[in-house]
Amino acid sequence: MEFRVCSSDLYQKEKEGKIKLLLGTDIIQIAPEGEKIKVFFKDGMTGFYDVIIYCLGGTTPKNFLKKIGIEFDEKGNPILNEHLETNLPKIFLAGDLAVKGGNILKAFNSAHTIIEKITEYEKNRA
Repeated sequence: MEFRVCSSDLYQKEKEGKIKLLLGTDIIQIAPEGEKIKVFFKDGMTGFYDVIIYCLGGTTPKNFLKKIGIEFDEKGNPILNEHLETNLPKIFLAGDLAVKGGNILKAFNSAHTIIEKITEYEKNRA
């Protein structure tokens, strides 16, 4: 399986109603809610989603991740399973958040691992 995406693909999928993009959004908490993920936004709104891909840049947002409930080990690394899923069901970490040591190839490949698990979740849902 190969997974590639660019911004035009994302915008096209949004036009088709297949995904919902929330850009520049402030999330204060996420929590599992049955088969969905409940998201609490800074403006007081909430929403329920099947899958969340939360994209961050720059430095590791450790305080944010702790605030939303992601657990860390004694070395300060997020606790992940073999699919890079956190202790919060259906919440995954990718890139440098999931793969330490600055190996860009491993960081990029983390997306593949995650997409395989999301695909499995979706097949089981159908």
